[in-house]
Amino acid sequence: MKGEWFVVVNPNAGNGKGKKDWKQISALLDNAGLQHTNIVTEHQGHAIKLVRRYIDMGFSRIIVVGGDGTLNEAVNAILTQRKYYSHEIELAMIPVGTGNDWVRTHNIPTDYANAIEVIKAGKIVKHDAGKVLYTNEGIEKTRYFINIAGMGFDAAVALKVNLQKPSSRSSEMGYFYHIFTTLLQHTTSNVKLTLDDKIIEREIFTMAAGICKYNGGGMKQLPNALFNDGLLDVTVIGKVSKSRIIMNVKKLFDGSFLAMKEVESFTCKHLIVESDPLFGMEADGESISPSRFEIQILPYALSVVVP
Repeated sequence: MKGEWFVVVNPNAGNGKGKKDWKQISALLDNAGLQHTNIVTEHQGHAIKLVRRYIDMGFSRIIVVGGDGTLNEAVNAILTQRKYYSHEIELAMIPVGTGNDWVRTHNIPTDYANAIEVIKAGKIVKHDAGKVLYTNEGIEKTRYFINIAGMGFDAAVALKVNLQKPSSRSSEMGYFYHIFTTLLQHTTSNVKLTLDDKIIEREIFTMAAGICKYNGGGMKQLPNALFNDGLLDVTVIGKVSKSRIIMNVKKLFDGSFLAMKEVESFTCKHLIVESDPLFGMEADGESISPSRFEIQILPYALSVVVP
C-alpha cells in the first residue's frame, strides 16, 4: 500500500465526463506507472466517506477525478480523519469538472495525460485551508474548503446550479443563465463583518472569502489571494445597480472589478459574517444553508501536488 494512490472518481462530474472518460484516465495512470486503487462515488457526500475510509486503511496519497465539489469532499475527509496529520496526506487532482476553478490558480492541466504527468513528477507544496462554522436547523456544523467561500448573490447562483445537477444547465452556459435569472430576484443584505479585531457594517450584494483566486467557472473573485500566506482574502461588493453589474461582468474574469467604487477588499485570519436577511454560502461550489458564518484560516493544513 505504501506509495499506492487511492483514486476517488465522480462519474457525474463535468456532466458525465467522469464516467465517460474514466477508462481512458485509468489507462493513462497505468501507463504512467502510478499504482492505484479506485472507487466510483454513488451520491453527494460519498467521496467524504470513501476517502476517510481508505485513509483509515493506510492510504496517504489521494487523487481526485472530478470537479471542485469532489475536491471539496476529499478535503473535508482529510481534515476530519484521525489517522494522519492532514499535511502528511498528498492530494492530487485530475480535473473533469465543469468549473475546474481550483486548478486554475495552480495551472494544473485539464488535459488528462498532462495532469497525470504533474502527479508523476511529484512536486508537493503546503496549502492553506478554510474552516466554516455555521448552524443548520439549530445544529452547529463545520465545513472545510480549499478554494473560495462565496456569500450573497454568489451563493444564490450556486444553489440554483446545484439544484439543476445533473442537467444541461449545470454547463458553462447554464451557469450564465442562472447568473442572470438570479440577478432579477436578488437583493442586498445588511451585514456586520468582523475581520479579526475590525468591525465594519455594510449593505452587501455579494462577497467572497478564500484562499485561491477563481470561482464560478473562471471568475477572478480574489485576484490577490495567495494559497499559502496564512490569510483569508475577502472581497465585498456593496449596493450596486443591476445594469452596472451586467455592464461590468467581464471585469470579474480579469480581476479588474476591484477598481470599482462599490468594491472593497480585505485580508484577515478570522472572519464573522452576520447578515440580515441571512446570507447562504457556497464553499468550493457546495451549497450551505443561510446562517451566521464564522470562517478561519488553517495555515499549511494540506499538501497538494502541483506543476
